[in-house]
Amino acid sequence: MLLFFLLPAFTAHGQDITGKWYGRLEIGPTQLRIHIDLAQNPEGWSVRLQSPDQSQVWVNGLAEVSDDSLKVHVPQWQFNYYGRIASEERIEGTFYQFQHTAPLNLSRVARPQEPRPPFDYGMEEVVFRNEKAGINLAGTLTLPASEDAPYPAVVLVTGSGPQDRDESLAGHKPFWVIADYLTRHGIAVLRYDDRGFAQSEGNFAQSTTFDFTEDAVAGIDYLRTRPEIAPQKIGLAGHSEGGLIAFIAASGQKPNFILSLAGPGVSGKEILARQIADMSRVHHTPEFYVKTQDALIRDALEWMTTLEDSAQRKEKVAELFQGTPLESQTEDWYAQMSSVWMSTFLRTDPAEFFPTVHCPVWAAIGEKDLQVSAKPNLEAIRQGLSHNPKVTIQEYPGLNYLFQTAITGAPEEYAQIEETFNEVVLKDMTDWILAVTAESSDLPE
Repeated sequence: MLLFFLLPAFTAHGQDITGKWYGRLEIGPTQLRIHIDLAQNPEGWSVRLQSPDQSQVWVNGLAEVSDDSLKVHVPQWQFNYYGRIASEERIEGTFYQFQHTAPLNLSRVARPQEPRPPFDYGMEEVVFRNEKAGINLAGTLTLPASEDAPYPAVVLVTGSGPQDRDESLAGHKPFWVIADYLTRHGIAVLRYDDRGFAQSEGNFAQSTTFDFTEDAVAGIDYLRTRPEIAPQKIGLAGHSEGGLIAFIAASGQKPNFILSLAGPGVSGKEILARQIADMSRVHHTPEFYVKTQDALIRDALEWMTTLEDSAQRKEKVAELFQGTPLESQTEDWYAQMSSVWMSTFLRTDPAEFFPTVHCPVWAAIGEKDLQVSAKPNLEAIRQGLSHNPKVTIQEYPGLNYLFQTAITGAPEEYAQIEETFNEVVLKDMTDWILAVTAESSDLPE
């Protein structure tokens, strides 16, 4: 991997170019994000450079600004950058290092889709309560600017692992992008920090998918107290585990409609086994090894979900992994599979909840999703909801687990892709929500 960093700094004709700039450097197959922090002081200009795909360390450099141009030199890396200050939002230039030359344009935003003020809608920091758990959950409610209140509304539910209200992941904020898009098109959105994370109360480590479902339902209950929200036009939109939560909540008739974004249609143990195999293949693991590993993992997960005695489970897994490449991972693997959340997730099958889901459903998965494989999961959802005439199922070509346009779908690409959430999917979601909420009489209470 090339060790390069180069960046810009600028101020010209009254333009304020101090602060952070973001760009992407491409040399052959290598792509690196470049972050530059530009500062001006009485002695002149200074710059700090970072390439987060290589290191979180900032490297100090020198900057020169004259008229509409910027020059940057980072002696430690022999990196040079020459840029033209196009505006306070953009710098266009070229990176030089030894024999390497490449275009490098800089922008004020790390991610082009990330919403920036001013906003043409209302935004309110809120706290709502899960009475059963005795905890307060903190979030943000965005309200359309139109006078068409009461509005339809959506509660966004994050995927597995502790997540903030924006579902911040790999430098992206997909829930912030979704909330901004939906709200600008007339749909109110509540997004919140997971229990026990950021500003929300509770114990995340000791919670399961069913606890998180209660939190999502508490969000619906809260929205039904708001006069700006139409009480019979409130849905859940969940990503990954959040999609499973949406199905569980819908089986209890709580939301008026649901959206499952990369949500599972098969059991947790099937999701995990398929995920491990798909990840191995995309990293060019020999097929004979993938199949051998898959058989071991599936047998181990079967023991983990059928044996009640923990000592027996551990013994069976150790026997299974003994003498295989997985032997050295036995302790860590067993500990991870035995966590409160994981043990529940492995045993949970959406098929248990599908028969009592009668509200409108929109389910989508990207074709390149390696974490929740599109075809088996969408087919399971299709079959499980065959009794429900109000189901829309979409597989999006070329999109990954985060609904980004991807090359392979591997998680390493998430941070490298500038797109946060595909706009075709955003539009499809929005159009569907507006269509199903157009007549509240069509929605179940």
